[in-house]
Amino acid sequence: IPKSIGSLKNLEYLNLEMNCLMRLPSSIGLLFKLNYLNVKSNHLKEIPSSIKNLKYLKNLNLCSNKLKNLPESIGYLKSIETLDMDNNLLRIIPNSIAFCSNLKTLSVGENKIISFPESIDSLKNLEYLDLRWNKIRAIPSSVFNLTSLKVLNLTHNRLIRLPNLNRVNNSLETIDLTWNSLTRLPQNIGKLKNLKFLNLYENHIHELPNTIDCLESLEILNLWGNQLTFLPKNIGNLKKLKELCLNGNKLKSIQSLGNCLALEKLMLNNNKLKSIPNSIKNNPRIKELSFKWNSIQETCN
Repeated sequence: IPKSIGSLKNLEYLNLEMNCLMRLPSSIGLLFKLNYLNVKSNHLKEIPSSIKNLKYLKNLNLCSNKLKNLPESIGYLKSIETLDMDNNLLRIIPNSIAFCSNLKTLSVGENKIISFPESIDSLKNLEYLDLRWNKIRAIPSSVFNLTSLKVLNLTHNRLIRLPNLNRVNNSLETIDLTWNSLTRLPQNIGKLKNLKFLNLYENHIHELPNTIDCLESLEILNLWGNQLTFLPKNIGNLKKLKELCLNGNKLKSIQSLGNCLALEKLMLNNNKLKSIPNSIKNNPRIKELSFKWNSIQETCN
């Protein structure tokens, strides 16, 4: 891109996706009226610090480049609402991201992120946080303090545990923790009163906390591929639970599911069940049942 692009003083929209750009000129910071910039699928290794001058920029797409870091000046983007940096080589998220006060969507999937800043809880308008396919071993409790956050995606990371949820927001509706190494959930996970979807596919969870029934809005729970040997009795108090997947665990009994009267889909393949309780058989709402690869000899107690 020629340096002269900075002379386009009235430019509001710039789409350079799928080209062969190696760099952006610093003069891009002169496009003061720009509100949309897409440089997805190029060969960029850095972003000029002059980007801080784009005071009206709302949407920035940096996906599928070769970025190893971001300039701290990104924190000057006070109007930014959507920042997409998937599929790069980023190792850290700069602390200055906390100053992007209007940010609603932050996507940093498929990078090499190990950790992210505690200061992220300053993003009071953030609704969607995608950190899938990184190398994150721990997440700060401040993530759960984000007052507007609705979706948290931490699929394919290296999480061993979740922080204690001493302070949480009540806006979270979706948490995806697929393919991590979690062995347990925090006792106070029940504070997430508006959580509707919880995906724990392929972790190492041995037991569920007895506060699980406090997730009063939960509709879908996926625990496929864990190490559960029993279910807490109060799991039956999840009155809105519609879909429950427990494939690939070590369950011998599911009596406690009898009170989940909203259940429509129940998956229990590859467990150690010998019978199906009457309470499941007689639930009129169930539309889909699967008990493959168990040791069932009778269909009711």
